[in-house]
Amino acid sequence: MSTTTVHGQEITRLQYEAQGFKKAFFVLYNSFMNKEGCEPWMQEGEEGDGMAVIAVNGCFSIELYLKFLSVEATFDDCLVSGKHMTGHKLDELYDDLSSINPTYISDLENLFSCSSYKGCFKTLKEFLSSIKEYFVKWRYAYSSGAMNFNLNTMSDVINFLNDYSKEKYRRIADVIANNVAPVVDNQTMSIFNLDDIKNQ
Repeated sequence: MSTTTVHGQEITRLQYEAQGFKKAFFVLYNSFMNKEGCEPWMQEGEEGDGMAVIAVNGCFSIELYLKFLSVEATFDDCLVSGKHMTGHKLDELYDDLSSINPTYISDLENLFSCSSYKGCFKTLKEFLSSIKEYFVKWRYAYSSGAMNFNLNTMSDVINFLNDYSKEKYRRIADVIANNVAPVVDNQTMSIFNLDDIKNQ
């Protein structure tokens, strides 16, 4: 099992990225379902696999939340860092978090047990095992065959992971804020003309 260490502001970014993919999941879902006020997923004459795109964003959000919780559970106040397991398999990330902090898993299982949309899954672990490789597999949906998962279950899981992660972040937020070190990540994004960015 390989792990990676996440330092300072990177931890905050990990949390924000999990939230960002959560938001993308819901934006895509609303578009796919043609909810009022949302741009429809498909324009007239277009085709596409919206389910795969929704599933990839949802699974990646879950992955990032599980990794964030591992980082938070291993957080060292002096080093201002924590660790998480590498990889994308949701069941393995769950097991890793379970070995680090069984209380977190117990809390998450309790939250899952309150879900109205558990479907055939008795536990969160069962649900995560059923979608464990969807992030990897569904990035290339054109060659992956049929996808089976329940959007309501995924929605509930993403929402309670978001709430639980925010609650856990509070414990380390001040330590991170008081130990800000410059993070060089070489990311850039530029826009020449905001009005020229459009869906064509």
